[in-house]
Amino acid sequence: MTRYLALEGCEVYTPTEKISNSLVLIDNSSVVYIGTRSSIDLPKETKVYDLSNLILTPGFIDLQVNGFGKDTILSSKAHRINQIAKNLFKRGTTSFLPTITSCSIKTALSASDAIKSAWENQDKISCSESCILGVHLEGPFFNPKMCGAHPTKFIRKIDTSEIELIAEACGGYGRSGNPGLRMVTFSPELENSLYFVKWLLERNIVPAIGHTMASSEEIKNCINAGARFAVHVYNRYSSKDVEAPAHRRDDPMLEVIKNPLLYAGIISDGIHVSPGLVENFVRNKGWTKIVLTSDLVSDIGLFPRQYRSKKVLEGSKFSLGEVLPFFKKWSGVDDISAIATLTRNPAKLLGLEEKLGTIVSGSKVDFCVLDKKTLRHITSIKGQNLFIEQNKEIQDRLIL
Repeated sequence: MTRYLALEGCEVYTPTEKISNSLVLIDNSSVVYIGTRSSIDLPKETKVYDLSNLILTPGFIDLQVNGFGKDTILSSKAHRINQIAKNLFKRGTTSFLPTITSCSIKTALSASDAIKSAWENQDKISCSESCILGVHLEGPFFNPKMCGAHPTKFIRKIDTSEIELIAEACGGYGRSGNPGLRMVTFSPELENSLYFVKWLLERNIVPAIGHTMASSEEIKNCINAGARFAVHVYNRYSSKDVEAPAHRRDDPMLEVIKNPLLYAGIISDGIHVSPGLVENFVRNKGWTKIVLTSDLVSDIGLFPRQYRSKKVLEGSKFSLGEVLPFFKKWSGVDDISAIATLTRNPAKLLGLEEKLGTIVSGSKVDFCVLDKKTLRHITSIKGQNLFIEQNKEIQDRLIL
């Protein structure tokens, strides 16, 4: 019986450093060695794969997934959410936050309960699914003028009693939840927003801003209170006075870009944000505070047809593994920096940097294998499951 698995010859992005001609030795589901190939003799019971000309990275973390293919988070069906997790894993996303968008409290509670059930299902099949890290509640506490694809009928004022019900339904608060409520996105200009930020922080929930017409001062106050993430930058961020000349507008993106305390999510699909704007944003914000997100939606969007009263973007059709090559090309950053935006950075934002987003000795096996030239996702690895039966390119690399 083979006890160890060795991956050799690849470039490992930890992601803060690059190890060339590397060896990663795995025992069951843990990394027992990472370094250069010449520094260690392999144990006898080792299955070896030659990953020359490939890159090994930490698994990708997506903070905003509304659905995938035929399945939606708001379906409130656990097996549908597990199917989303399976499809995400095949495309490189090994951990994610199922996202509940603005809806009735009844639907939000049903979806929260379904996410908890889907998370419980993952105990037995964790090697074949993207891990559910918790719930991202995007809305319904938005400025009605900036709701976008979120149905206006569900937009309402900040109400912490709703948050308590949702947290109870999905298993608790923050990192201690099972899986728990991990992030809440709201418009920072709403009444009681500063109190709301502090209330969320006390429960280890990440306060996130978005869908906003707030002034730079309002956003700054929210950040100073503890807001730490801005969802899908440039989308649903607008000046209160859109008729004013550009040089006189107080655009909310000004503070989002310049404030070093704030992480910012960007959908680099060429539709939500143009390639030139991606480059400009990365240059001004800096890659250490940027989180690549997908904002994935199902084939039917966020909601059934009856809620579509206007033509607006309803999220992306590309997974993180598919947008990474675009982001690398358009941003102008190096491979290490690009990969960090969907591994290290989201892990740090969620307070999980010791468990996710990095490859070190002792860490759990949670990897992506990429093409060295294009950063195209090839396969994902958890435990010792390489999915080689589904990936002939990897299967052919078995050498011992």
